[in-house]
Amino acid sequence: MKNIKFYGAAAALSAAVLWLVHTFSLLEVPVLFGLEVPETEGSVDFIQLVYRLWLLFPLWFAAGYMIDGKLKMREVTVFRYGSGLRWWLSIVGNLLILSAVHSILMYAIAGAGVGSGRMMAVILVMVHGVMVLFLFAALMLCTGRRIVSTAILIMAETFGFIIPEIYGADAACVPVMWGMYIRQSMGGNGFDPVWAIAAETAVTAVCILAMCSVGVPRDNTVKNG
Repeated sequence: MKNIKFYGAAAALSAAVLWLVHTFSLLEVPVLFGLEVPETEGSVDFIQLVYRLWLLFPLWFAAGYMIDGKLKMREVTVFRYGSGLRWWLSIVGNLLILSAVHSILMYAIAGAGVGSGRMMAVILVMVHGVMVLFLFAALMLCTGRRIVSTAILIMAETFGFIIPEIYGADAACVPVMWGMYIRQSMGGNGFDPVWAIAAETAVTAVCILAMCSVGVPRDNTVKNG
């Protein structure tokens, strides 16, 4: 019952944020497709970038809340699951369920009325979002601080786009752009979506294997700061 309420709240948050972004973005290109190449070389559309980050914010927020709760209750839940591996697999399963729910809502809400390319756009966004999600989970364990991990995640996604954009880097060399449908294979300056999906899936798999291979963190591993 508790899990149902959590998934329901996460779905409601995702639906509300996605609707707001889709309704009020007022961009020529749907935010689901990513950020357009700027007309002025070396410039960055920060408004577009903020809208883009909000596409995945509900997923990352719900995941952080869930991971934090699991870690705080680890002594009880590990005993219930019977082993540290099963405990880790439950976290991985919850993250994948959250990702699936967010994907469906993104397709239905943020993808409404965008025309062709809708499915591929959602796939690219979510494959990238899930990779970042599992990197965030690993980062939480490495730093031991939830807020610090969240700040690092946001800064990495923000400056990982801004700096290459200013210097005109190829999208194929910029992981943050791999989730942007509009940046794929653009006149030799874009990325191959098949290659990007394969690379990000491989990183996600490595994160999952690493998480499941370590022991259960000690009581002082994760802090709120």
